[in-house]
Amino acid sequence: MLNLTIGSNNQPITLQIDTGSSDLWVINANNSWCSETSQGKGAYSAKKTNLDSGNFDLQSGDENDNPHNCSLYGTFDPNESDTWRATPGLLNIIYDDNTGANGTWGQDTVTIQGVEIKDVYIAQSDEADENFGVLGIGYKSNEATNTNLGNSDFTYDNLPITMKNQGLIYKNTYSIYLDETSDTDSAVLLFGAIDHDKYIGDLGLLPIATNSTELDVFLNGIYMSDGDSNVTIATGSDRALLDTGTSLTDLPSDVLEAILDQIGASTSKDKAGTDVYTVKCSSLKDQTFTFDFMGYELTVPVSGFVTKKSGKTCTLGFEASEEGSDVNYIFGDSFLSNVYFVADLDDNEIAIGVANTESTSEDLEAISDSIPSATQAPEYSSTQDASGLKLQTGLSTDSAGRGGNSSGAAANVKPSLANSLICSVVLMASLVLLI
Repeated sequence: MLNLTIGSNNQPITLQIDTGSSDLWVINANNSWCSETSQGKGAYSAKKTNLDSGNFDLQSGDENDNPHNCSLYGTFDPNESDTWRATPGLLNIIYDDNTGANGTWGQDTVTIQGVEIKDVYIAQSDEADENFGVLGIGYKSNEATNTNLGNSDFTYDNLPITMKNQGLIYKNTYSIYLDETSDTDSAVLLFGAIDHDKYIGDLGLLPIATNSTELDVFLNGIYMSDGDSNVTIATGSDRALLDTGTSLTDLPSDVLEAILDQIGASTSKDKAGTDVYTVKCSSLKDQTFTFDFMGYELTVPVSGFVTKKSGKTCTLGFEASEEGSDVNYIFGDSFLSNVYFVADLDDNEIAIGVANTESTSEDLEAISDSIPSATQAPEYSSTQDASGLKLQTGLSTDSAGRGGNSSGAAANVKPSLANSLICSVVLMASLVLLI
């Protein structure tokens, strides 16, 4: 989550950072699913809603259905901002988890760590079935205004593009580091810059899939090792989406089953009926994944995918992809917490490497041209298709150690990923002015 302020009176808002969407929307102070409670003015209780994906209608639940405190992450009142300017158009957005929001558009000033970005397009949501808004930082082509059903489509310059237009950053680029091993549980989002202290080894440079509206890269293999032998889980070619708006890592059911079998995980159901995968924490010692992205091999510890530890039992951050999904592999926070990645939306490239979870300093560099210190993956220029990674039924017994381009030491078990992680955002305005 990211703390910022909106409007002439700097109304504080906390938003979820989402690389899988492109719109900035906030909870309106008069959101129809919020009502004042005994906590006093400004405190609200929202009713959990169900979203009809056909016409984007939000239906309220009953009065006791999953109440939310809308003041927890802040609400926005455009009437209190002298710089708010309403603009034409409606917000109708739905996410893959069937949550969404309806609202109207306008422009106002957004301030992040003292840096003002003027005339930012913002949607104020009158109906939403979450108690927090979203800062989408994806492609312009993925804006909700460009994909509405039956509405007049249009696109606009979203927050990262507006920052570039106003000279705050050179290019529409950002880098993300999800640090969940420190006491602060903080993450770092850098607009227009890279922090060389946040990764280990080399950064592999990957092309974003042609004609993609999201951060899709090509995945060519998944392998596992226990220190003595290697196992091939899947090989082939398929798209993988890097998505900070997804908590877990989504895998095809057959690939997920092969991984669970390999580490001896058990499956149970939570109260909502969702599959939960657990394993003895001790069994993860020395276990690693190697992900092959167009010949760039990235090795991370299996323990890095642990989202919860209870005694000697660890919960794994995986879930099965939905049948018929456009993307079979969605690498959410449980994967991204193991890596450092840089997105260049101007040149349609991703640089990725193993996260330095022991980072205690900064080595910042503004991105004015290509991503610094990133080397093209061996198959960068090859033609790829989304034919699907084919599950390998025969397990290899090679001696340990795939020769990956980048690797990380076994990490400590990480705490559960929480939507309340606060991201430290560094804008490169001062650095740009010095160069």
